[in-house]
Amino acid sequence: MTLGFDPAKNAYVGTFVGSMMNNIWPYHGVLDETGKRLTLNSEGPKFDGEGTGLYRDTIEIVDPDQWLMISEMQGDQGEWTQFMRGVHKRR
Repeated sequence: MTLGFDPAKNAYVGTFVGSMMNNIWPYHGVLDETGKRLTLNSEGPKFDGEGTGLYRDTIEIVDPDQWLMISEMQGDQGEWTQFMRGVHKRR
């Protein structure tokens, strides 16, 4: 994952690539008003292989020693389904 702030777009931009995938996922997103939750949007291939769909990854700072990353995909009816959750803790 790469992330950075693009002042020309006034948004966060980045990419995600996995060695098991054949595409690069471009990200664009914004920080919420608390400054602790960054929502990144992307579009990529659906899990069933039938076209593309919308995805979002949310990174949230819980406290100085912990942050969360939640990945979701949007279904055909517009609903969001969580398919991954990572808890990152400082030791």
